[in-house]
This record gives sequence, C-alpha cells and structure tokens, in this order.
Amino acid sequence: VQHTLLQSRAFAFSTYSLDAQAAPLRNLKNLRELRLSNNTLISLPDEVAMLPALEEIHVEGNLLKRLPEFSACKRLRVLIAYDNKLQSAPRN
Repeated sequence: VQHTLLQSRAFAFSTYSLDAQAAPLRNLKNLRELRLSNNTLISLPDEVAMLPALEEIHVEGNLLKRLPEFSACKRLRVLIAYDNKLQSAPRN
C-alpha cells in the first residue's frame, strides 16, 4: 500500500478536517494533483512546495493565512485558493 501511495499522481483529502501535520506529502515525488479543499488547514507544510511534478493544487475553503513559495514546482499551472484568510500571494 505504501508503494502505491508513493507512486500516486493525484491525492485528494477534501472535507476531512485535516491539519497540516496529517498530510504525508514529503515522498510523493510523482504527485501531479493535490486536493486539500474544505479542511481546517491554517498552513501548508513546506514540503508541498517541493513537489517537482505538481501541476495542480486546490486548497480552497481552509483557514490559510499564507501560501509557500512554489519555486520548485516548475510544472504548477493551477492554484485554487479562494475562501481562505490569505494576507498575501506567493511571488512566483
């Protein structure tokens, strides 16, 4: 099961009341799509911004005050983050 998770290209945990400590994302190097919508996240782990294959991330409907800089995510094309408490947007 762990090997299958590590090879995943999409990961969705929406409306699960996740917190930032609950998301084991660090080793998901092939992850292309991440959906963490409608949880109670107040921050995203910095590991999210280090996923090289990430193309799409959905974090709408959380309590995020900031987003990490996604400079390592060269393929990122879609970032959906409305309905949060964002005070600024990432520069890149």
